Amino acid sequence: MKKLEFLTLVREEIENIKTHATPEEISNLDFNKFNPTIISQCIYGQMTGCCFSDRARELQPKIYNTDLTCIGDTFRYIKYLLVKGEIQDYKDYTTLEMYIPMKGAKNKQIIQYLKGERKTLTL
Repeated sequence: MKKLEFLTLVREEIENIKTHATPEEISNLDFNKFNPTIISQCIYGQMTGCCFSDRARELQPKIYNTDLTCIGDTFRYIKYLLVKGEIQDYKDYTTLEMYIPMKGAKNKQIIQYLKGERKTLTL
């Protein structure tokens, strides 16, 4: 998968959240409390209480990205987590969840965009 394709999937996931999350869920987002490694403080966790909740699963895309061979930073990070035993399979992560830990990820802007504090988002 090429970088542009990956970023397109990330953007689609962000737009899906913006469309389907309730205003209350969106208002729960707080960059100052954001921690992608804690299930209640990641994007889906902040919105729903836990990224593994039924509601979080409803908001997440039904098809996850599975071709990471050309996404260097993301692939290395996911491989690192697999080796450490912190995750079972990178296929359990959405493209947004894989984008967030990448060097240079625009996490603050994503939260601002979802909350309507930014009109545009450039990944």
